[in-house]
Amino acid sequence: MVFGLLRIRHSGDKAGCPDGEPMMILQANQLLECFRQCSKIAACKSFSFADRKCELFNASIVPGKGSGCYATEKPEYVMFCENQMYTLSCPLNLQLNIIGANYGRTRADYCPGPIQTTDCVLDSSLSKVQAACQGKNSCVISSNVEFFGKDPCYGTYKYVEVTYTCI
Repeated sequence: MVFGLLRIRHSGDKAGCPDGEPMMILQANQLLECFRQCSKIAACKSFSFADRKCELFNASIVPGKGSGCYATEKPEYVMFCENQMYTLSCPLNLQLNIIGANYGRTRADYCPGPIQTTDCVLDSSLSKVQAACQGKNSCVISSNVEFFGKDPCYGTYKYVEVTYTCI
């Protein structure tokens, strides 16, 4: 399954898009980890996550809604603690494109509180955030069980991570 603005390939059109061959392919279990890996490599401008592989690219071109390609800025990445609300927003005339999301905990150094595990991922996080925000100019996300519908790790203080662009 391909999420959001991910597949970066030559479109065969006359817009002069790069051929989109990946400079590196990594095994990845989560979209956010793919984004983190891309962020660590200076030459990595774009990434793809499909078939549970993380493909890192050195081009900042992503497929457009129709034929051709358009450039995008580096995705935004936000984190906020449990029981908080956060507003995602884009400049006027642009819409949110949700790339990745997690409600849970994958590290111990953010949002101090009780920690039973740092292997806490709610698989439905992306679909919940996309349902609330995809294609809108702005939206509010609540970091709680009521918004996400499930507690992925009872007894652990959680947070939300969201990666998005404005298109």
